[in-house]
Amino acid sequence: MADIGTSVTLASVIVGMLAIPAASQSLGEGQDLISSPPNISANSETPRQVSVNRTTDGITKSIQTAIQSFKAKVGSEGASAKLQGPSTSLEVNREPGKTVWKLKSSEGTLELVKSSTKTQKTVETSEGTLKITKADGKTSRSFEGTSRKQLKKSMETLETKMEQKLEEARGKINATTTHQENGQTIVQTGLEISVSPETPEYITIKNSGEFRNLEGWKLQNNNPDTHEFGNLELNASESIRVYTAEDEDINYTGRAVYDTGLSWEDGGDTVTLRKPDETKAAEKTY
Repeated sequence: MADIGTSVTLASVIVGMLAIPAASQSLGEGQDLISSPPNISANSETPRQVSVNRTTDGITKSIQTAIQSFKAKVGSEGASAKLQGPSTSLEVNREPGKTVWKLKSSEGTLELVKSSTKTQKTVETSEGTLKITKADGKTSRSFEGTSRKQLKKSMETLETKMEQKLEEARGKINATTTHQENGQTIVQTGLEISVSPETPEYITIKNSGEFRNLEGWKLQNNNPDTHEFGNLELNASESIRVYTAEDEDINYTGRAVYDTGLSWEDGGDTVTLRKPDETKAAEKTY
């Protein structure tokens, strides 16, 4: 089963794919495309459903938002990613020695192909088709259609849109891996915290992501007092309560950890869950 390390590995591979090579800039006939990935903030469209599946064929990550879907796959033979919106789609496919970026929208289609021997840009719009190829240090161009001048304007629009979609795709990956909060990086693990500060006080940890073992993870209050978990497995969609008091003082039959000694202030406190490396995994202030 994939863990956050798998997600980060997948993210790094896909984010690398989503950078158009600088070599494509030398093709001309339009504005410069991305030469290096920009800094992407994680406050873009919020993911509503995130899943990571591992099979014998590879690892697949899917992200569904209110208006878009994003799916990425990394396998032994290559990698692919697709961002699908209401009127625009972006596909990236990488195989040994070749990467293809393809944007489809109402304005037309823009495709970039980079292999070990050549780089090619193809633009198809209602005005015609333009192909620009660079190989062996030479650049060739071919055009079929009604208006090359108008097609070049459409191409600039498509290039801008491809850049925007690449940023969105990288943002989707980054947003489901880490986010910034109060100047600190928080690894998003699919774990959610809720607080019941009234006696018998307890914290609920819900796993909305994949299977996790919390051995070595730490729960803290504002003091900070700390409780370190032993072997504690949480399946997907499973919850566990973490009580302050001993079990004989509590009438509860579900999964729970007792006698942690952690107290929670009635007037407000902050619950922090940390990974063994002290990285914040989840936090709840009430």
